[in-house]
Amino acid sequence: MRFKENIPNLFTSLNLLSGCFGVVAVAEKLPETAVLFILAGAIFDFFDGFFARMLKKVSPMGKELDSLADVITFGLLPAYLMYYLFQENSSGYYPYVSFLMVVAAGFRLARFNVNEDQNDYFQGLPTPANAFVVAGLVHIYLADWESFRYVFNDPNILMAFVFIQSFLMNSNIQFLSLKFNKTAWKGNELRYLLIFTGLILLFFLRFEGIFILMVGYILLSLFQHIFRFFKSRS
Repeated sequence: MRFKENIPNLFTSLNLLSGCFGVVAVAEKLPETAVLFILAGAIFDFFDGFFARMLKKVSPMGKELDSLADVITFGLLPAYLMYYLFQENSSGYYPYVSFLMVVAAGFRLARFNVNEDQNDYFQGLPTPANAFVVAGLVHIYLADWESFRYVFNDPNILMAFVFIQSFLMNSNIQFLSLKFNKTAWKGNELRYLLIFTGLILLFFLRFEGIFILMVGYILLSLFQHIFRFFKSRS
């Protein structure tokens, strides 16, 4: 088995390990560290696909391994972070609602694996985008933003957030894909713009900035979906 053929799988494995370490961090009450593991997992997830396409080593096994890693890093880990937020601010059955995100992420990834048409767009909110939204929300909680305090004090709002995010992951709304089939600027303008904007916001605002970017990404996709709907009816 040649090393070159397994470079994509190596990055996928690092993504999986990031998710595992992140779960441990949440269990040890280190949510900020867990958020960093989401970032690390997303970087590894980007490069496993990038090298698979560049080396022309895309394989069914690699695709399945990638989805299994994503369920942990972008499904279980953000759900556990939501569980942490619930436990900090509520009691009873509320915290367990968080794990709906794991189920939603599993369905989302399974649907992606059997749908070959998602090249320039994703059908449903990508699981890494959902994980970044949760990561940003956690950072806002840790930063104790006054305008967001009521959100964390009301478990019903957090529960609604879990339901909305789970719905978006399995909706038919088209979200721009960040997968690069080629590295040229032409045809990838929006992708590069999102990445560069994300890096700038991450540098200046940390994960709160990524939260803002992801919310903008979701709203833009929703507006485009509504526009296409009404255009098809006219």
